[in-house]
Amino acid sequence: MKLKNGLLLLALTCVLFACKKDEVAEPEVVYVTSEVLVNHPWLIESAIAYLGDSETNLLESEFTFPECTLDNLIIFNEDFTVVTDDNIQLCEEDESAVLEISGVWEVQEDLGPNGEDLLEIQNEDDLYTLVVTDINDSRMVLAFDYYYADGAPAIPAEIVIVQE
Repeated sequence: MKLKNGLLLLALTCVLFACKKDEVAEPEVVYVTSEVLVNHPWLIESAIAYLGDSETNLLESEFTFPECTLDNLIIFNEDFTVVTDDNIQLCEEDESAVLEISGVWEVQEDLGPNGEDLLEIQNEDDLYTLVVTDINDSRMVLAFDYYYADGAPAIPAEIVIVQE
C-alpha cells in the first residue's frame, strides 16, 4: 500500500511539473528614430557635459542655454525640417543657445560608434551630429561633442529631450 501511494504521489508530481507553462519572453520594442521624432514637440530635459569624473549641467550656464531657451519647443517635421520655437518665455534677438536646433535633419541608421543611429542637424554652415544612445516613444538621449570655445578640445556631453 505504501509503495502504491508513493508511486501515485510520484506520478502526480511529474504531471504537475510537466504541465508548467513555458515562459514567453516579451518581444523587445524597437523604436525607429525618424518615426519617433516627427510630429511631436520636444523639450530639453537636461544637458550634461562630462569632464573626467565631474559633470557640468549645461542648462545652468547662461552662455550655453540662456534662460529663455529652456522651455523652447523643438519640432521635427516630416519634410525633414526642424525648428525651435519660443514657448512660454520669449527670447530676445541676441539670445540663442549654443546648440541651435533648426534647419534640416536626417537620421543615419546604425552608423554610430556602437551601431547607434546618428541624428544630423544641418543649420546653415553648422552640422551637428548627435548619437542616439537611448530612445523610447517619449524620450531620447543624444550624445554629442561639446566645445566650450573655438579651438577648445571636445568634451563628451549628452542632451535629453522629452515630448511635451
